[in-house]
Amino acid sequence: MGIPRTSLTRLATAVVLAVASAVLVVDGSPAVATGCSVSAASPACSAPSSRLTHPAKKKKRSQTIHFTSHAPSPALVGVNYDPHAKATSKLRVRIGLGSASKGCSLNAGVVRFTGAGTCIIRASQGGNKSYKAARAVYQSVAVTKYTQSIAFISPVPSSPTVGGTYKPTAAATSGLPVTITRDSSSTGCTFSSGTFTFAGGGPCTVEADQKGNAEYGPAPRVKQVIQLPKLAQTITFSSTAPAHAVVGDTYRPAASASTHLTVKLGLTSASTNCTMTSGLVTFTGSGTCVVTADQAGNAEYSAAPQVVQSIQVVKKTQTVSFTSMAPSPALVDATYHVTATASSGLAVTFTLDASSAGCTLSSGVVTFTAGGTCVVDADQVGNTTYGAAAQVLQSIPVTKKSQTISITSTIPSPALVGNTYTPVATATSDLAVTFTKESDSAICSVSSGVVTFNGAGTCVIDAGQAGNGAYLAATTVQQSIQVLQKSQSVSFSSTPPSPAYVGGTYTLVASSTSLLPVAYTLDGTSSGCSLSGEDVTFTAVGTCVVDANQVGNATYSGAVQVQQTFAIDKQGQTISITSSPPSPGVVGSTYDLVATATSGLTVAFTQDPASAGCSLSGNELTFTGAGTCVVDADQPGNGAFTAAPQLKQSIQVVKQDQTVSFTSTPPSPAVAGSTYDPAAAATSTLDAVISLDPGSAGCSLSNGEVTFTGAGTCVLDADQPGSAAFSAAPQAQQSIQVVKQDQTVSFTSTAPSPGVAGSTYDPTATATSTLDVGISLDGTSTGCSLSNGEVTFTAAGTCVLDADQPGNAAFSAAPRVTQSISVVKADQTVSFTSTAPTTATIDDVYSPQAAATSGLDPAITLDGTSSGCSLDNGDVTFTGVGTCVIDADQAGNGAYNAAPQVQQSISVVKKNQTISFVSSAPGAPMVNDMYTPDATASSGLDVTITLDPTSTGCTLDGDGVVTFTAAGTCLIDADQAGDATYTEAPQVQQSIVVN
Repeated sequence: MGIPRTSLTRLATAVVLAVASAVLVVDGSPAVATGCSVSAASPACSAPSSRLTHPAKKKKRSQTIHFTSHAPSPALVGVNYDPHAKATSKLRVRIGLGSASKGCSLNAGVVRFTGAGTCIIRASQGGNKSYKAARAVYQSVAVTKYTQSIAFISPVPSSPTVGGTYKPTAAATSGLPVTITRDSSSTGCTFSSGTFTFAGGGPCTVEADQKGNAEYGPAPRVKQVIQLPKLAQTITFSSTAPAHAVVGDTYRPAASASTHLTVKLGLTSASTNCTMTSGLVTFTGSGTCVVTADQAGNAEYSAAPQVVQSIQVVKKTQTVSFTSMAPSPALVDATYHVTATASSGLAVTFTLDASSAGCTLSSGVVTFTAGGTCVVDADQVGNTTYGAAAQVLQSIPVTKKSQTISITSTIPSPALVGNTYTPVATATSDLAVTFTKESDSAICSVSSGVVTFNGAGTCVIDAGQAGNGAYLAATTVQQSIQVLQKSQSVSFSSTPPSPAYVGGTYTLVASSTSLLPVAYTLDGTSSGCSLSGEDVTFTAVGTCVVDANQVGNATYSGAVQVQQTFAIDKQGQTISITSSPPSPGVVGSTYDLVATATSGLTVAFTQDPASAGCSLSGNELTFTGAGTCVVDADQPGNGAFTAAPQLKQSIQVVKQDQTVSFTSTPPSPAVAGSTYDPAAAATSTLDAVISLDPGSAGCSLSNGEVTFTGAGTCVLDADQPGSAAFSAAPQAQQSIQVVKQDQTVSFTSTAPSPGVAGSTYDPTATATSTLDVGISLDGTSTGCSLSNGEVTFTAAGTCVLDADQPGNAAFSAAPRVTQSISVVKADQTVSFTSTAPTTATIDDVYSPQAAATSGLDPAITLDGTSSGCSLDNGDVTFTGVGTCVIDADQAGNGAYNAAPQVQQSISVVKKNQTISFVSSAPGAPMVNDMYTPDATASSGLDVTITLDPTSTGCTLDGDGVVTFTAAGTCLIDADQAGDATYTEAPQVQQSIVVN
C-alpha cells in the first residue's frame, strides 16, 4: 500500500528539520552543524562549527472541531439526539453539556431533551503530544414543550334553572388532567368541588385550563358561557306608616329593594283622600290612602313585585277624663256619684266594665254590694267631626268583713282503721263550715262531713269557710288524728312427712288470724326441694325450709314469719355381675357381659383405664391383643337411689411373637441423586413396613423407593406392627452413607460505574453446577430496588447485589459473591413560568405556574411571611392589603436533589370606589319643604349622608330627611369610608339654594 503524497511531504520536511538541528559529536563534545542543508543537489554539509547549542523543541500542531450532526430545531421535550463532531487531527472528540445548558441531559453520549430551555452541547478535543487542544465549539438547541389544546366534553346546559347544577368535563390533547374553574366575572353561579350551582342573575362562565408539565406547555384557556335567568328581588318598606292618620297630617314613606336598586314611590289611583308631593304624603280626608313601591329591575334582576302600604285616615281625636274622686277603699253597701267630661264637650256615658265585681250602677250612682274591684268605664262615641274617645276607667277596691272558725268536737282516741268520726265546727259569721282532708293525708277520706279512717298514720282534717259577698274567707283550722292498724299472726296446720324421700311431694296448709291469704316461699337456706303454689316437691337430698308470711294491708299490720323445716334422703343400691369370663381370653374371640342392680336400674359397662388387649361395644368384649382386659360395672343412681359401689372383672389376653429382616442389599456408598429399592420380610408372613428413621439425613422415601438427596447418613427402619394374633416385631435397620459435590457462583454482567438514578441494570450470574443463581439486594444496599431480575437505581447510595446458589441434593450451597455499585443523582432548579402582576388589586385572581428542570411537578405554596392573599386549587386570590409571597419548591426524588426555593412577591392594594347621588335635589325648595337624599357607592357599601359644616338653611333628621328651615345654601355630603376591600371614596355634594 503506497504512502499518501501529503504524508511524504510532511516526512521530507521532518527530515530536513531533523538534520538542520542534528547534534554532532566533535572531539567527544556535541556540536551543532550550521550552514548546511540536505538535498539531492547537496548531500554533504560543511565541517561543523566548534560553537555548541541545545536541541530545538518540537512544536505542537493546531486543530479545529466541527459538528457533523445537525441538531433538531426546535427540539421537543422527550426526544433524544445523538450529536457527533470531528477534529482535523482525527483525534476523538469529547461531547459534553455547557455550564449554562438548560432543558437536557447527557448519558452515554446521547442528549435527552427533558424540559423547556436552551440546551448547549459542547464539543472539545484536549490534544495530545502532537496537537494542541482545540477550541471548543457549541451547538445551541432551543428545547420547547409540545403544544396542547383543550376541548369541552360536556355540552352547555340548554335550559339552565336556578338551583340546578352542572359538572363540566374537558380533555386536553396531551391527555393531562384539565382544571375547571369559575370565571371571576360570573354572577349567575357558584362553584365547589367541580360542580357549578346556578344562582341566576347573569352569565355563568366556565373556564378550562391545563398548566402543562415538563413535556407540554400550557394549553390556551377555553370557556363555556351559560346565560341564567334574572334573579328575583323584593321590596320592603323601611318607614312605618301611621296606624291611623289624622286629616291634615303628613307622612314621608321610604322603601328599599333587596338588590339596593332605587325604589319608586307613588299613590294608587283610588287614593283620593291623600296627595304626594316630592315624596311627602298629605292626608286630605278620611278613608284609605294606598302608597305603592316599585322597582323595575335591570340586566341582573327582574322587576320586583309591587308592595303597598294602606293607611287608614281617621277623624280628630278626643279624650275623656273623670271629674269625680272615687272612694278608696269603698265599703260594702256605700254609694258613689260618678262624673266625667270629654275634651270635645260631648256627653260622657258610664257603664260597669266586664271585669267589674262588687258593685252596681244606676243613673250615674254606684252602689257597693260585695268585696271585689268595682270598675267604671267612661266613653264618648264621637260624631261626624270627632272619632270615638279612648275609654277611661276608674277602679275602686271594695272590702269585705273578716270571720274566724272554732272546732267544737273531740277526736277519737285511739282511732282505729275502719272507724269513722263526724267533726263539728262554727264560724263567727254564722256561715256553714266545710270539712276537707289535707292533701297529704292519704290514710283517711271525708264524705258529707264524715271522716273514714282507711289506713294507719296521721289523718289531718281542715275546717274552712270561703266567705261570701260580705265576708272574707276564714283562716283554715286543723285537727290531726293518729290512726292505728290491727295486729295478726300466722300458723301451719299441715305436718310434713318424716322422713321425706326424693321424688315425694307435700301440700302446705297455713292460715292467719286476719283471715288474709298466707304466702309460701322457700327460705334462702333451703335445699333439695322446689315449690309451686302450695305444693312442695322433693328433688334431691337436703334440708327443705318453707317460710309462711302475711304482709298485712291498710287494716292489719304484717304477721311475724313462721317456718317448717324437714330433711330429705334417698336409698342405696348394689350391683352383681352374673356372667363368667373366659380364662384366658383368646385374641379375636368375644365375651358378653351380664350384670343386675338391686334398684332394678340398668347397669353400665366401661373399660377400666388400666385395661389392655380388648375393646368394648355395648355389653360385648372383643379381645384385640395381649394384655389384661379390665371391665368396670357401674350404676350411677338417680333422684331416689344413691350410686352403687363399682364392680370389676379382669381377663388375661395373650398373642404370638414375630421378627422382621431386610432382604435387599443397599449401595455403599450412595451417590446423591441416585435411588434404591429396599425390601424386608416378617416371620409371620405379615407385610413389613419400611420408613425413614427420625435420625435419617440425605435421603427421602416415596412409594417404597429411596432417593438420595444430599450428604448424610440415610437410615431405613423395617417394622411389622403385629396383628390380632402376633406381637409387633423388633425393628430392623439399614444405614447408608450419602455424599454430594461443591459449586461456585460468578457474575457474568458488568455493573455500571457509577449507576445513574433513574436508569436500570440487568444483572446476570451463573453457577458451576448450572443450577439457577438467585440475585437479591444485600441488607446494606441503598439507592436501588430489584424487581423481576431488573435493578432500578432510585436514589444516591451504594447498591449492593448478592448472588447465591443454595445447592440441591447433588450440590452444596455456593459461597456468596457480591457486586457493589455507587449511585448518584442529579441537581435541578425551579423557575416560575407565569408572570406575576407587579401590583394586584383585592379580589383579583392569579394562577401561578412553575416548572422544574427535572420535569417533576413543583409545589406552589404561600410563604409564611405572606399577607393579603389565599391559595386554593392552584389559584391565588388577593384578599387584603399586604405583600403576597408565593414559594415554588421541588422536593426532589430518588433521581433529583431538592431544588432551591424561588419566590414571587406581589404588592396587594385595595379597590377604588366612587359615589353618586341617585336622588335629584329639588331646584328651588321653599322653607318647610322636605327632601330625602339618596346615594350609592360603586362598591355596593352603604353611603353616609350628612350636612356639610358650611351648610345653611336646612336640617337633617335621623331618618335621613332634609327639612329646609330658612333661606341659605344647603350642602349635602355623601361619603363612603371604605373597608378592608375598598379605599375611601372621594366625597360628593349636592348644593341646594333655599328661597
